[in-house]
Amino acid sequence: MKKAYLLFIVLAAAFLTGCQSKPTVHTDYLKETPFQEFHSYTFVQDLSGKDMPAPIGPNMIKAMQNAVKERMSALQYAEVATAAEADIIVHIKAEIIRVEDEGPRFSIGFGVARGSGAYGLGYDPSDRDRDERTLLVDIYKADNKELIWRGYTQKQFFIHPKMKPEEVKLHIAEILASFPPSEESK
Repeated sequence: MKKAYLLFIVLAAAFLTGCQSKPTVHTDYLKETPFQEFHSYTFVQDLSGKDMPAPIGPNMIKAMQNAVKERMSALQYAEVATAAEADIIVHIKAEIIRVEDEGPRFSIGFGVARGSGAYGLGYDPSDRDRDERTLLVDIYKADNKELIWRGYTQKQFFIHPKMKPEEVKLHIAEILASFPPSEESK
């Protein structure tokens, strides 16, 4: 029985790990952009938080900026004070959109305790609204303010007041992992 119980625990852990979902990163860019010619950046001047929903406070904004700084430093980009000195401008934005979630939900549950087992099926016919959060990084050419690269994630319950700055920093790092685009992706 112990072997069956242990097997169940291992399978349940594998199943739950497989069900974890992290935000999917989407990117788009202008293919003709000479990314290899860029060596300096600055943040857009209005990154004061006005483009952020209320749950995004100064610690979150600072974490987002630090994630950008770390990625740009790894790419050997220099941070400069003004757009006039920069090759590119980085703009970070977060949005929370209320989405009407239509349709029923189904669930399956299993349990084992000291030699006995149980299972259950669930059905919820109600419609629910949910928040879908988008975290967006735009990169513009500094000389003409043309958008040249965009990366973003969308996820339900992605940004919330209790989220730690380290978590949002990780998501920014995931977005920027594909900047600049590789030659193979062009």
